[in-house]
Amino acid sequence: MRERVERTRPTQPFLQSSFVGECKYNLAYNRKARDSLFVLSGCYFGSPFSSSLSAPLEPYSAVGMLSILRKARLKDKEMRILMLGLDNSGKTSIVKNIMGEDINTVSPTLGFIIKTIDYDGYKLNIWDVGGQKTLRTYWKNYFEKTDTLIWVVDGTDRERIDDCRQELEGLLLQERLMGASLLVFKNKSDVAGCMSSEEIRKALRLDAIHTHRWNIMECSALTGLNLQEGLQWVVQDAKDRLFLY
Repeated sequence: MRERVERTRPTQPFLQSSFVGECKYNLAYNRKARDSLFVLSGCYFGSPFSSSLSAPLEPYSAVGMLSILRKARLKDKEMRILMLGLDNSGKTSIVKNIMGEDINTVSPTLGFIIKTIDYDGYKLNIWDVGGQKTLRTYWKNYFEKTDTLIWVVDGTDRERIDDCRQELEGLLLQERLMGASLLVFKNKSDVAGCMSSEEIRKALRLDAIHTHRWNIMECSALTGLNLQEGLQWVVQDAKDRLFLY
């Protein structure tokens, strides 16, 4: 079977997702996914990552193909976590607290930061991407292979809660984030007068989300409240999706 596939050129174009930037595709055979799958490996020039898209011998949805690759990676106990949110919501402080680093030396993230932590037998690659308005158009460059989206909300920022909701709604419509779970971190819960989890839940219209598994948790980047519990939910969610107990 493998010999036939390697020698056969496709007569019809493969499915392509809405990738941004120049791509170079290489045809390869992927034994780990399925015997009948091709893999298109895309190398993004000028981007900090590479991506892969599977196309079977018969028509197959892009979401289904990405789901197969996501599950293959989860079985290897490696996860990609994308942490997004508006600027000044505390994303970098959360990551630093999780990593045991000093949170008193935090500056605005102008690009992205990658941190890796071993948690409960899983290798978690956490991508912390800047949330300034001028940088949000570049978020799409980091969607590929995301297993969990952590959306960080500043619990004290009532003025921009509508902006926060609109940005989140736009993210959940992205094809490359389909199948990823959503964890909403309500940060700065240690600050007096901050919004409650119920207020955030209603303001973000979380109950209307039926396309992604989601959860909301209060947290504090300063005290570490619920940060470990959040990672525990992320890992357990991955186990549940793979029926690994």
